[in-house]
Amino acid sequence: MNMKTTARKLSMLSAHLLNIDPDMTMSRLYILSVVAQSEDNLVREIVKRTGLSQPTVARTLSFLGDKPARGKRDGLGLVKVLPDPLDPRRMFVNITPKGERLLEEASVLLER
Repeated sequence: MNMKTTARKLSMLSAHLLNIDPDMTMSRLYILSVVAQSEDNLVREIVKRTGLSQPTVARTLSFLGDKPARGKRDGLGLVKVLPDPLDPRRMFVNITPKGERLLEEASVLLER
């Protein structure tokens, strides 16, 4: 794949993400894709796999989840964060069907 094709595909993907939410970034998509790779992810596992700081991952998961951002009534609903029933200090993170659809759309855009 040449540089122009790569740039065009990334531009299409960025435009698509911005269409979903003006604050959606590639780093948020990266964390979403890491969450999608397995079930019942612990936040500390996501931190380890991404190399990002715990506060960055936590903020991003809030943004991708149900927490409203900047005057919006609802969060994006792309991930679900739930406490571990055995230890409520631990949080499990899973992708939602809406998050799966977003990754499928991104994949289709990158295949063009």
